[in-house]
Amino acid sequence: MSILETTIINLKAKGYRITRQREAIIGLVLHSKAPLSVKIIRKMLAEKQIKSDKATVYRNLELLTSENIINNISKDDPISKFESSKDHHHHLICTNCNRVEHIETETIEAEIRKQEKVLSGKYKFTFTGHSLNLYGHCGKCRN
Repeated sequence: MSILETTIINLKAKGYRITRQREAIIGLVLHSKAPLSVKIIRKMLAEKQIKSDKATVYRNLELLTSENIINNISKDDPISKFESSKDHHHHLICTNCNRVEHIETETIEAEIRKQEKVLSGKYKFTFTGHSLNLYGHCGKCRN
């Protein structure tokens, strides 16, 4: 069973309707190799001849984010970008052109897990996850 099929079954089991737009949005984000903005998602939907206004796309992305199916990786940026939550990784985000690059972070992950243990004991806090975005200028914008 594909991740798309599993996701749809899980959403139906929780009582959510699976509209043509919702299924298409799920498929686009889950199968994309790069984070997608609302503008790009709407363009891709139009190419598939699926009508969907901006509000519908945002509502679906909000639902999928709340169900931990996708992540909004640029919450603090003017242009939100979404990606599947199936693979945990971190990002470099250019503050000039909004380019997003995935980074390999084995060393960072080990340090974060170590700090989570320390903070968990100190603050009696249970961690459920984390997100790390590093901001700066990409090679093209730096020059």
